[in-house]
Amino acid sequence: MAMSKCVFICLSFGLVLGSESYPISNTEPADLVNATPAPQDQCMPTNASMPIECPAHVGPPCPYCYTNYESDYTTGSNLNFTDTELATIELHMSRWIEYWQHRYPPTLVEPSGDYSVFTGLAGRAQLFLRVYLYTNNDTYLQLSKQYITTALQTLPQKQEYSSYFYGHVGVWTVASMISYLYNDSDGVMTYWKNIQNTFAEVNTAIETKEYNSTPFDLSVDALDQGLSGLLYTGMLLNEWFAEQVIDPNVLKNITYFIISSGVATGQALGHDWLMYQTPNVPGCYDWGM
Repeated sequence: MAMSKCVFICLSFGLVLGSESYPISNTEPADLVNATPAPQDQCMPTNASMPIECPAHVGPPCPYCYTNYESDYTTGSNLNFTDTELATIELHMSRWIEYWQHRYPPTLVEPSGDYSVFTGLAGRAQLFLRVYLYTNNDTYLQLSKQYITTALQTLPQKQEYSSYFYGHVGVWTVASMISYLYNDSDGVMTYWKNIQNTFAEVNTAIETKEYNSTPFDLSVDALDQGLSGLLYTGMLLNEWFAEQVIDPNVLKNITYFIISSGVATGQALGHDWLMYQTPNVPGCYDWGM
């Protein structure tokens, strides 16, 4: 519910990559691994009465999640659409496909200079890549390649954000997927190398505590702009390609660094739960388990 996006990525997904599962650590004491979560970290039943502060207040005593014990609830129920619903979805999808390729063609860098997955060219490349994977229509793969080509040409030399959504690594990730579908193994390896170098740079800074040695602000943990978005990149690559593109030990180090940051911020504010400064909103914090 009010769970921090970056903590959600770190903890809910854990470090399950591809078909293998990598434990977060082999050295934690048993009492930590098996400990019962503190009351503020436990889910509440869906029929429970919320404290009067909720949901306007974010954080304890409000719950961060709910557990559904209703008799008619089935875990993992399939979401089934009727033929009419599917036809409606495809109608709207086709309208937006037309909108993007005509209002924002691959040659248009709008907003100015925006290469990102979040709001720019790489996001449109990813959109058409997903449509291609859904329809197997080569036209959409070609459009995806055109968008990502312009995004790559627009990339500045210096990296500013470490995350998938705003940073270079997102553009390189989408480019590696498209290159793979074009059987361009050299392109795949080139983009992987760029991403791996970024991970290595961040990991070295964490291990040596030389936090100013990277072009990134390592105090930014957010999913959209910071290290949680970098962690997302590694997990996505390893899952999509079904191999260890990014070393799981590096992902583990980044995970612990993000968690430690949340602990330190929470303690500094007088709390015993993880807290993260919301980017661009001074005094606003995400919280999580």
